[in-house]
Amino acid sequence: MADSTIITGQYVQIDQTPANAGERLMARIVDYILLGVYYFAIAVCFNLISGNVSYFGDDVIIVVYSIFLLPAMFYSLLWELFNRGQSLGKKLFGIRVVMKDGTRPKLSAYLLRWLMLFVDIYLF
Repeated sequence: MADSTIITGQYVQIDQTPANAGERLMARIVDYILLGVYYFAIAVCFNLISGNVSYFGDDVIIVVYSIFLLPAMFYSLLWELFNRGQSLGKKLFGIRVVMKDGTRPKLSAYLLRWLMLFVDIYLF
């Protein structure tokens, strides 16, 4: 892939190579494996709890289960936002999310990226 040249506000030239599709795909697969492990652990815990404790109503179990699944739903948004543009998979492959000019994305860019991920992948 072609290198991209960025000139910072201090007139420093930075050359960087965008990640190829294979690296991006492998990083996404690592993230999905981690999410799968999280989903499995939550499901096992709630099956144990709901099977042994009969005084919880089904509605309470569903609400608590949904609350525990919220971090998984916001996984990519939260990791990229608080970890300088890297999820765990991206960190493993040494790639990160940056704006076209090489700067760190703002919250709005991360939100738009997360919404498009939701539309593109989760609804697919």
